[in-house]
Amino acid sequence: VSVMTQMKLDFDVITFNAAISVLAKAGEWDRALQLLGMMIRCGVIPNTITYSAAISACEYECQWQRALCLFGHVLQSDLELDTIIFNATINTFDKGGAWDKALQLLHLIAKRDVESNAITYTASIVACGNSDQWE
Repeated sequence: VSVMTQMKLDFDVITFNAAISVLAKAGEWDRALQLLGMMIRCGVIPNTITYSAAISACEYECQWQRALCLFGHVLQSDLELDTIIFNATINTFDKGGAWDKALQLLHLIAKRDVESNAITYTASIVACGNSDQWE
């Protein structure tokens, strides 16, 4: 944020999304979530890309409970659910050993009529496999 201020960049959703994505890829989940909080305090409204990036940041440190909380915010909002946010959340559940939550999301995808893809099913299968849940 201080770099953004020094460069006189606008604090808009695109800028915040890019910064959160960079922090997520760097494994800086705590800083990514702090930036999300700052974004909201600045009056910039997060979108599904924002939440997908923040949830992906949680994947690197097995912060699946935080990812679940973020996903809950999306469910309570007017944001449109998409395959990307479901996949990011399922991947985070996989890394955290929350295979049962991954399967719950798989059912929710069908219930909400969100299109699933090979990544969705693979992540769900891997989550079960990593937790030795083959039945």
